[in-house]
Amino acid sequence: MTPEARARAVGEICRAARGARLFASGAFSTAQGEYAVMNSKGLFAYAPRTETDLTFVVEQPETSASAYAQATGWRLSQINFEALQAKAVRQALAGRQPQRVKPDEYPVVLEPYAVLTLLEALAADGMGALAVQEDRSWMNRRLGRPSLSPRLSIYDDAFDPDGLPQAFDCEGVPKQRVPIVVNGVPTSPVYDRFTAAREAGKESTGHAQPYDEEDWDGPLPENLALAPGEMTIEEMIQAVDHGLYVSRLWYVNLLTPHDGGVTGTTRDGVWWIEKGELAQPVENMRFDESLVRALRQVRGVGREQATLAGLYGAHRVPALTLESLRFIDVDDEPWPAGEDQA
Repeated sequence: MTPEARARAVGEICRAARGARLFASGAFSTAQGEYAVMNSKGLFAYAPRTETDLTFVVEQPETSASAYAQATGWRLSQINFEALQAKAVRQALAGRQPQRVKPDEYPVVLEPYAVLTLLEALAADGMGALAVQEDRSWMNRRLGRPSLSPRLSIYDDAFDPDGLPQAFDCEGVPKQRVPIVVNGVPTSPVYDRFTAAREAGKESTGHAQPYDEEDWDGPLPENLALAPGEMTIEEMIQAVDHGLYVSRLWYVNLLTPHDGGVTGTTRDGVWWIEKGELAQPVENMRFDESLVRALRQVRGVGREQATLAGLYGAHRVPALTLESLRFIDVDDEPWPAGEDQA
């Protein structure tokens, strides 16, 4: 993929936006490299790697309208340039002049971009063994118990050819496929050598993170996948009498670890759903929610997974319909600590 070829791809996105009197900004990258780990004890691990990533926003600032698009992978065919640019332009045009909606608890249809953010928040809040061992994970006292919707299965799979494969972690340990939640039942966090040595009979699952004295929290899943369901996004919208369609979430921060309590805001497109149809664009809103509570009440799971780059790693996620997500005024109290820690 030459610089000229990348420029042509970017040019097509910019021309599509300009043709609709919108602005486009973002980045498109391709890379190839080699990764090796070795030591004086005889450890040696090596793998070549390719990666490509496209991220952009289409917007019209004067009308408070914007739309986001992103895709990643190890081969170019994982990025559908035409579909991404067409959807982004269409959503930016449809999102003009958003209206205010009263903060409340609403059913929500979440695009994969929004699901990705919540999934990574759940992962950072305790899918690693160190957090579980230190009793600060949402998985504590829930392992082996039905805790989320039976529609949800979450696993970490570094060998999925439709993801961004990895052969081994930074300790040179081969990756393992780890079932983290199976049909709503938390089954296991991921391990590195350090955390595995603290529990009898455990071995590293290949999820070590580079050690940093100031910012290190043990092993983390870097190739998460939420198992797909059977619904299209259109069918998910049609199944909602009234609620919200959310494209993306951002600035999500942890409030209460044992129930996955988080706060954040919507971004780049929200629509009011009325009788199974997108009725009007909505202004961005703040939410405060227990992810454990919200993910117990899953109405539907999308049948198509998107491969998306997160804050760490690349993950495979479908759309989700949740029975309820709690939106609040900025001056309201956040989700109360301990509300759902049982």
